[in-house]
Amino acid sequence: MQGISESIPEIEESHSIAGTSDALLRLRVRDVSHLQQVINAVRRTGKVEGTKTFIIMNTWTRATEQAVTP
Repeated sequence: MQGISESIPEIEESHSIAGTSDALLRLRVRDVSHLQQVINAVRRTGKVEGTKTFIIMNTWTRATEQAVTP
């Protein structure tokens, strides 16, 4: 995945994971059309058998919580 991640600038993070999937990619895209373009670029590498897309709607992190709590 490192080679794919390095060649596609929208990929911000790449993680090897356990479970039914082999990798998790974190992308930064402008809109849904751009998302589709990046997914297509990942698929065109020939190193990916399939993709599943999730869109983050909201985020909480311990660091964020501590930063805003006095």
